[in-house]
Amino acid sequence: MAFLKRLAGFTSPVLGLIVWLLLWLPLRFAARELAFIDRLFLLAPLAIVPLGLRLISAQNRAGEIHFLDRAAIRAQPVCAALVVLSFLSRTGIAAAILTIPWLSFGGVCAVIGLVRVLPRGLNHTEELCLDFALLYFPVGCVWLVLSRLGANPLGFSDDIVLLTAVHFHYAGFAALTILGMIGRLAEASLYRLSAWGAITGIPLLALGITFSPGLEIAAAFLLAASLAAAAVMTAFILPRIRHRAAQALLAVSAVSLAAAMLFAGAYALGKYTGHIWLDIPRMTVVHGLANSIGFALCGLVGWNLLRPASRGLAPGVPFSSFGGTSRIGPDYFDRIGAVLDVPAPPTGLVDNLDEYRRPDFDTSAVHPDIRAFYERTSEFGLLVVPDWKSGFRLGARLFRHWAERAGQLCLPLSAESQEFRIASRIFKLDDRCDGRTNVRAWIRTYTDTDTPVYVAAYATHTEARQTYMNIAFPLPRGNLASILRLEALPGGNGAWNGLLLSTLGSGDEGVYFANRVLPVRLPLNETIRVWTPGMAGIPIAMERPPNTPVTVVARHDLWLFGMQYLTLDYYIFPT
Repeated sequence: MAFLKRLAGFTSPVLGLIVWLLLWLPLRFAARELAFIDRLFLLAPLAIVPLGLRLISAQNRAGEIHFLDRAAIRAQPVCAALVVLSFLSRTGIAAAILTIPWLSFGGVCAVIGLVRVLPRGLNHTEELCLDFALLYFPVGCVWLVLSRLGANPLGFSDDIVLLTAVHFHYAGFAALTILGMIGRLAEASLYRLSAWGAITGIPLLALGITFSPGLEIAAAFLLAASLAAAAVMTAFILPRIRHRAAQALLAVSAVSLAAAMLFAGAYALGKYTGHIWLDIPRMTVVHGLANSIGFALCGLVGWNLLRPASRGLAPGVPFSSFGGTSRIGPDYFDRIGAVLDVPAPPTGLVDNLDEYRRPDFDTSAVHPDIRAFYERTSEFGLLVVPDWKSGFRLGARLFRHWAERAGQLCLPLSAESQEFRIASRIFKLDDRCDGRTNVRAWIRTYTDTDTPVYVAAYATHTEARQTYMNIAFPLPRGNLASILRLEALPGGNGAWNGLLLSTLGSGDEGVYFANRVLPVRLPLNETIRVWTPGMAGIPIAMERPPNTPVTVVARHDLWLFGMQYLTLDYYIFPT
């Protein structure tokens, strides 16, 4: 039964391959005779694309495939059949109209690429290859429409217009899909160079053909070198593969890719030196066959037999559904009716720090004073000292102007201001309003001005045996979500440990804008290092706390696009 179900998944590419083989027979009923490049291209919509989609589509944490993936997989055979009819028709408006569904299908694939990449960000280069495969694909669909219309944009010949469509279907979609699969098994260092070389080389080659011969040659060499490296990595992976059929197919794919890249390099070199060893017709036959059948078809079938699992977590981070309008303010949760009156309201950000325990994080070794702060947060007061980095101070003042109007994220501007002491309040929230479980609010306001620093809803979620701190800061039309991973911060000499909370990592960690349409991972990161006075590693500037009985100190560092823009030093004391 499992074998039949697995075979059923290949129905579209198998039928497509049969149709493609039939297209090599004399077609007397066709309005035009298919050229070699036409037949070579048609392998893409009939077999290459459905094989790639099977590899890219993935289940979320609920075991479901996104409805756009399902729609694309169902629509592909019909759209591909119309492309075939277009090639059997004479070039013109009617032939172009038959390719419009394929263009629409490409648009859906691009949206799927955005749905994949925006919530994840730039983590996991191998998954980015799959994302860009989907994003580049509709470019080839546009050039297909132009080709069947008979248009010659920028003065390109008919062959160049069709070859551009071929380029984005095979190099843009098939090659990046295969490269993504290679990355799931390959070593990271060489792979990143190869992957980013291909991701950048594909559009650069198209731009070079359009605008600059020099750029065309450089991009051709970059792309050829990147894909040749992929062939080498495949050779190193082969001995680890136990599936004999997949191993044989991937070996053919790697050899074909290496040969195709040698021909591509020879063509680019000949164009640079003026000695044309391979003209376009010969390149179409030699390079085209090696790429389409040897590399793309054999490679995609082989990877479909293996289907290596992604190294990243499945999509579906549980975000809060909280979101406001123009103003949040410290009374936000009261205004929306989310406050829950319970007999024993929570007093801390977490009921017990042991919720975060895992094999590599012994929560019992965290200093008792730090545990007390996180488990009984409402019993503590805070003093904050900001340090805005050079280049961000003007932006901080502009942001503060918006923050005061919104009543949210009013970060202090200077240590000399009255905004130094912070009061906090914690209370239970209705899980039905939030969408997560065991949610509590932490409202922080400046004691002297009653201005809200943070209005936040705290919860936890667990994925792959890792429990994260899941924080939502309500904003207009959504919320800023900070997903933090907790780990020990060694105190030195076998003493109690401090605590590190960080959005840096390859799991769910990160800062997101969560909304009802599509969560977006932002180019923001933060770390919070927590110590008790006297611990090793405390910054020198924090060794002498203010004239207050401080029991815990913390340094909160924030980055934008990898550039640190703010440090907040917290001094925490019992009230």
